[in-house]
Amino acid sequence: MFHLGWFVGRGFGLPTWGRTWTGNVDVRDWLSGQYFVDWARSLERAGFDFIMFADTAYVPDTYGGSAEAYLRNGHMTPMHDPAALIPVLGYTTRHIGLVSTLSTSFYHPYGLARLAGTLDNMTGGRFGWNIVTTSSHQAAACFGVDLPEHDARYDIADEFVELAERLWASWEPDSVVADEKAGMYVDHTKVRPVDFVGRYYRSTGPLNIQPPPQGRPVYVQAGGSTRGIRFAATHAEAIVCMAKGVDNMKRYRDDVRAHAAAAGRDPDTVKVLFLLDPVMGETRHEVEARIEIRDRSRTEGLDGLLTMAGYSATGGFDIANIDLDEPLVNHRREDGHLAVLEQMLAVGPTLRDVLPTLDMSVMDIAGTPDEVAGQMSEVIEEVGGDGFLIGGWDFTRRRIAEIADGLAPALRRRGVMRDGYAHRTLRDHLLEY
Repeated sequence: MFHLGWFVGRGFGLPTWGRTWTGNVDVRDWLSGQYFVDWARSLERAGFDFIMFADTAYVPDTYGGSAEAYLRNGHMTPMHDPAALIPVLGYTTRHIGLVSTLSTSFYHPYGLARLAGTLDNMTGGRFGWNIVTTSSHQAAACFGVDLPEHDARYDIADEFVELAERLWASWEPDSVVADEKAGMYVDHTKVRPVDFVGRYYRSTGPLNIQPPPQGRPVYVQAGGSTRGIRFAATHAEAIVCMAKGVDNMKRYRDDVRAHAAAAGRDPDTVKVLFLLDPVMGETRHEVEARIEIRDRSRTEGLDGLLTMAGYSATGGFDIANIDLDEPLVNHRREDGHLAVLEQMLAVGPTLRDVLPTLDMSVMDIAGTPDEVAGQMSEVIEEVGGDGFLIGGWDFTRRRIAEIADGLAPALRRRGVMRDGYAHRTLRDHLLEY
């Protein structure tokens, strides 16, 4: 058995539009959240553990030194705050976990602990926090702050999580009595200040919200750098792996488990999920045609432009101005998103080597739903991973249907995917197997 999550790389932003199968993407649908409600219900019916929303808080202008590619095509902007979408999805689903990206660089621990605890209460214990430290100086400038260097951001995030956990624990689990006859709602003896003074943060506490059903939200992380992996292994319960190829995937998972054990954690409670964007069709001919379209879209036309614009924004370097045969290592910046560059360098030393493989997927998997299910099972058996996070830029109702009504049943027939939900909270979903 393995876990499945869905990664919405576009965040609470404009879904795929203007294509053959995008249908009517009415601005009112996505702004109200209704478009995402449809997705969430389908993925819950399919048995997914959770949906995770990416987020950015700025208008990118990295690619070509201009914001045109992003604004003209609705790519990475507009992007609304995904935390506001969580209650909408919580009201319209019953079981699936709901994960929002929240940055330790742009919140105070008290504010984030209060928000995340509220969302966990509103979803009945299904909220997850995708912890990011943010590598974009553009985003930092929007908030009017300076961004610390790469490793220092993780040092700060360690203390951030420590304070947030103390705040969530400032109310004992049984502090809410809600006894009308006794005239007591909260037992005041079970709510205490935290009086935290650290190197980066301080807070008296306590929080002024009821204890979250899970005690604290589930932590999700995607550490790719050496320091990022150590942070993820220390704190996260689900870790997103973007390392390409079976050998690198296995090396990454082994590294995470070793760091988790060194931090005093049971490695089996740390779930490593591989980012995957499978190509599927009903026949071999259809599959091959889709592979050809995918390969062209990585480097050609609008899709190729948007792919390069996206990697430019997240990596912090302008791909448009890099010579195809120039060593990519020359663009390594300690203040950039190191995982993006390291992901590229794992494929090859130059942009010419990397461009044909430039996507989020850890490997190319293609076939009919049953063939894809078989390949996924073989990968997990070989690598020893805990599941997959299905992602990509193609977010249409057709794509959701292919996964929910094609791939998920094929996985269940092989006995590797859940058939219904035995528990109510996201943490219990992840710890079930």
